[in-house]
Amino acid sequence: MKTGAAAQRYAKAVFFLGVETGEFERMGQEIGAVVSAIDADASLRDILLNPQHDADVKRGIVAGISEKKGFSSTTKNFLLLLIDKGRLSLLPEMLRYYQRLSDEKAGRMKATVVTASQVSEPVIAEIKASLEKKTGKQVSLTSEVDSSLIGGIVIKVGDIIYDGSLSTQLCKLKNNIVKTV
Repeated sequence: MKTGAAAQRYAKAVFFLGVETGEFERMGQEIGAVVSAIDADASLRDILLNPQHDADVKRGIVAGISEKKGFSSTTKNFLLLLIDKGRLSLLPEMLRYYQRLSDEKAGRMKATVVTASQVSEPVIAEIKASLEKKTGKQVSLTSEVDSSLIGGIVIKVGDIIYDGSLSTQLCKLKNNIVKTV
């Protein structure tokens, strides 16, 4: 089984447990905290992700972290299951799938606005309001600058890209001219 498929299956399973218990938002935050801790601490990462370390040691560390941070029993048991199955290394990928499911359930979505130069906050707020009106979801909007666009705007919403950049329009114009010649 490919790791991406395994990560997706685990994420779905724990997400639906979270929905059942009404704790899916909390569990996502707790799993995210573990991923952040592993990313931030090289020694913790080495112990938890190295298959040569004893599973009981890993279980003790995760149980201690869960207790100290006040994690739900569902999150704690999920993390312990991942250790038992040797799948803790999939946790960052699981978190990405989990967050997508959580955002969908909560009516949220992420979008990115890419422009050739920095855009003012009122313009960003207007774009966000427009996207929220169109999608009916709460939009988390990030802004990026890409000077290669020359001008215009590109909006990425999930897998959909709305490209109104000057560079794309010039490219289309060039292609149309070449076709007619």
